[in-house]
Amino acid sequence: MPTPHHARLKELALQGLALAKDARAHADAKGQVRVSLAWLAPLLRAYVTGDGAQMKAELKKQAKVLEDAFKKNGGWESKKAVEACDGMGHARLAYGALYAHALLAVLARAYPVTAETVYDHNEAAEVGEKLMELLAGTRLGAWRGASDAEAAMVPWLNVLSADQALALAQPFTHQAENCLDAVLPADAQEGALHAQGSDVTPDVWVYRELTALHALDTVAKLTGDAALGKRVAAACSYHQGHTQPDYTTYQPWAVGAFLRQPETYPQAAQQLHDVATHFAIEGEGGAAVPAVILALAAGEQ
Repeated sequence: MPTPHHARLKELALQGLALAKDARAHADAKGQVRVSLAWLAPLLRAYVTGDGAQMKAELKKQAKVLEDAFKKNGGWESKKAVEACDGMGHARLAYGALYAHALLAVLARAYPVTAETVYDHNEAAEVGEKLMELLAGTRLGAWRGASDAEAAMVPWLNVLSADQALALAQPFTHQAENCLDAVLPADAQEGALHAQGSDVTPDVWVYRELTALHALDTVAKLTGDAALGKRVAAACSYHQGHTQPDYTTYQPWAVGAFLRQPETYPQAAQQLHDVATHFAIEGEGGAAVPAVILALAAGEQ
């Protein structure tokens, strides 16, 4: 049931999308190719407002953006991945996955298909196949597995797999040796998703937790996996009771999950407050990441 928190989420999403700009002070370094999450603002504004015609138009523009990045990166011969950055030019691995998920989420909404629909040589197939080919070619959102800190990215492999399955009306299959098990071992059925090592600071650990929680919640929604949804709810309850605001971030990862059960509304309310103050302080350059997260959550309601 919608609450004032849900209305505030949508309000902040639209505010952030209007504010977000690619405010990078410098061009990409030599050999570096980045796409800005701020460039998604027109696409996600259409997603939030339900403007189907505009979603289709913006998806075609995004295909051109990725095509340019793909060519600039060296095409299929390149060994580098295109990176996604915020409006200030800062790149994180999660941003690439978020960018890819946003494109595929809007694709599924703009061109809905079912198992009975013939996904043939039509506009949906042309746009969808183009986007998926370019996402593969740019390796946007690819998990490199270079460090323990990146283990939180493992669930995003399943997000992108489920996104593609939904867009193509195909069965969803777990990827990377059932990568959910890498985050949710059999003996961790409640509480936090990851163990916190003594060498990991609380703010780094919480960021890892919330980005993984966001991805797991997305998979649960896309697939209707009730068991995974229950595990997400347990993790939300854990963070409601144990995570201090000082250790969270202005990026409202998993805000939709916290809004799914009344007992964790306070955590979502804190996230929305943090976003509002961040918009006021950081302005257009700092708006891109929270705006994209909020827009995807608002568009799913």
